[in-house]
Amino acid sequence: MNKFTQSGWLELPHSTSLTTAKRPTARLSNGRHIKSGAGFTVSVQLLGLPGRNTRRDGSQKGDGVRFLIDTNPPDVERLTKAWPDYVAGQLIVPSRTRRNWGGAFAMDNSAFISFDAERFKRLQERQAANSDRCLFVTCPDVVGNMRRTLELWRHRERFSNGFDLCLVLQNGAEDLEIPWHETKAIFIGGVDPWKESAACRDCIITAKMLGLHVHCGRVNQIKRYEYMASLGCDTCDGSGVARFGFRQLYQIAKEHHGREQKALFETHA
Repeated sequence: MNKFTQSGWLELPHSTSLTTAKRPTARLSNGRHIKSGAGFTVSVQLLGLPGRNTRRDGSQKGDGVRFLIDTNPPDVERLTKAWPDYVAGQLIVPSRTRRNWGGAFAMDNSAFISFDAERFKRLQERQAANSDRCLFVTCPDVVGNMRRTLELWRHRERFSNGFDLCLVLQNGAEDLEIPWHETKAIFIGGVDPWKESAACRDCIITAKMLGLHVHCGRVNQIKRYEYMASLGCDTCDGSGVARFGFRQLYQIAKEHHGREQKALFETHA
């Protein structure tokens, strides 16, 4: 039966389309759409499903990874309307008490700054009624240490609070056995420059071949944005794109769009 699961994972077939009132949607990878606001036309992608843009090695020809923005509802709504090819929804973290904007969103545990179990629990409790629109919730992790992160993963029921958690990949993931079958999404964490290493690339390719949603954190520059898009990542976030009037977001969108238009012109020239 087609449905949004109570755990927050979107499990719908390839061609599902739900229609209510008309408002903008936000496209994810493979050219499909995901809910980006309450009460409007929605085409929902089966998260991580490889489509026509799959390369022979399993990686994806990126259509452009979409941002989840850590900001307030009015800004999220404005950005998804202005840049629907670049903004998918909202990222909510325990260190802030932002309202949910009413569309696609995800929750990060803020371990990169400092993990607070009580704040994380309160955040999940506040968002319980919105679980049908939640893309993923990151399991607590140890930044830069995959072995310790996997130990936390084995105790993830302590932190779930009614949500299915997603695994965060860290430095060293390439040398350990990853429980791919236990998660429906992967968050690319890790300390630079691991994110752009061959080891991390292979992890992303594996996740996409297995049909997982892939999100990358700390994407603040056009170089990393385009690299993650080329690997088929679905969503990303970056503290820099959510600051200073979203100037960095606009710059990434402008540069990427310009290059796409140039490539299109040269192809048909």
